[in-house]
Amino acid sequence: MTAPDTLCVIVNKDHAAISLSETFLRAHISRLPFPTLSVVGNPGGRRLDSGTGSFLLPRATPVRALRWALDRSGVLSVARQDTTSLVRYFRAASVAVVLAEYGHSALSVLDACEAAGVPLVSHFHGWDAYVLASQPEHRARYQRLFERSEAIVAVSRHMRQHLITLGAPAERTIWNPCGAEPDPTPAAPADAPPLFVSVGRSTPKKAVCVILLAFAEVVRQVPDARLELAGGDADPIVHQLTRALGLSHAVRFHGPMEHPDVLRLIRRARCYVHPSVTAPNGDMEGTPVAVLEAMAAGVPVVSSRHGGIIDLLEATSAGILAPEFDVGATADAMLCYAADAERAGRDGREGRRLLESRWSMDRSLASLTHVVEAARHRDRAALAVLAQQGR
Repeated sequence: MTAPDTLCVIVNKDHAAISLSETFLRAHISRLPFPTLSVVGNPGGRRLDSGTGSFLLPRATPVRALRWALDRSGVLSVARQDTTSLVRYFRAASVAVVLAEYGHSALSVLDACEAAGVPLVSHFHGWDAYVLASQPEHRARYQRLFERSEAIVAVSRHMRQHLITLGAPAERTIWNPCGAEPDPTPAAPADAPPLFVSVGRSTPKKAVCVILLAFAEVVRQVPDARLELAGGDADPIVHQLTRALGLSHAVRFHGPMEHPDVLRLIRRARCYVHPSVTAPNGDMEGTPVAVLEAMAAGVPVVSSRHGGIIDLLEATSAGILAPEFDVGATADAMLCYAADAERAGRDGREGRRLLESRWSMDRSLASLTHVVEAARHRDRAALAVLAQQGR
């Protein structure tokens, strides 16, 4: 029989699968000190065991056709079918608390948690907080989520304040940044060539254009400097900008990479670059895991004063922060490391020290454990204490 303190981690994901790069999700499923179940996928297509097990609802074609017909006819919506299946699952598995990763996941399971009498921890990460929760058409739904969630987790101080401004209760909204594992063998940026690396999908908040414009000045002063970018397929305009700046010989686009390959790429760098900006739709970073992984490897970081990056690097010597969209300041920061390998090594070591002492995965998981435990017991006093704590 499942233990009475069972945690269920729920993640709404297309294709009902967690990618290898989503290390924080995998850690929440496998490393929190509770008997833990996981349900991954969107309503109607949720799958057990981190997306590797059976589906919550039968997938046989006749049954799926019936569910679709019920939904289209207005008799029983997919959302209601999903809620009913979740309630049945929570009760059969003796689930004591649900941790919903991303705000839209929490919205989709709120009714099931209420029907089953299970407290809900709503964990926000970025787009879900800054875009979805801010949109007028979703405001009423998120207000209800804020009111009914036993605890709300934000991964940056800025995000926590943003959620409170939107209506989240300050006494139950808790800052807990993501973490990373210290690399067992630190990199040696002081011995690396002037190679700059950046990782991330081609979204407006990643500001690839700022990286390229700044790097053009770096190459003008340090002709052997190189830039390698990994992540989603680059926008064609990004490739055009690279050619227009005369950087085709010095820039390499890797496209999507497996997570171990990304870590190896970061380890080869003199410096990691991550100049995030606020996107036109208001989207912002939470705590960028790639920045944490660069620090974990002992590689210095050039980034921007933005979101959770401020929590990590402001007033430290682990890297250099520039204002958002400031191409000149970003170029100057990159040139500091291009011209001074010893500083790169020194700042990289400081970043690794900070990662180990403040931003490790173990520390993040320990803090989240306290939140989940307090939510499980509906201990509002303990949650209020956690909400007031800073690090």
